[in-house]
Amino acid sequence: MGSCSVCFEEYEENIYYSQDSNLWHKSKCCMNCIEYLLKTQWNLKIKSIRSETCPRALENYLSLGLCEYLKDDLLFDKVCFVKFIRIDDEIKSGFLNFREESWENVEREIIDKLSQKSNETVL
Repeated sequence: MGSCSVCFEEYEENIYYSQDSNLWHKSKCCMNCIEYLLKTQWNLKIKSIRSETCPRALENYLSLGLCEYLKDDLLFDKVCFVKFIRIDDEIKSGFLNFREESWENVEREIIDKLSQKSNETVL
């Protein structure tokens, strides 16, 4: 048994994460906290993109495209973004699927903001 780094509850240390499903790392937190991050991180990222006003930052968001991975420097290795979760022998993936449609809307919003900024610059 281990103690979750987020909620400090005891949990079985059978949860692993991976970027590419080849190299697995032991999780420092319970599945409830991982699922919470999966549910909230995307919305926080979109909120920060929507509040951005710098044209260069907006262009960077467009060039980088859809965020595929869960990342939390306190819970996971700084270099490893989570794309797969394994509990015992069960592998969960598909964290990208629900984001694709909303990313298309965000891309349009970014393009609109950039065109507004370029129109303001011309004036």
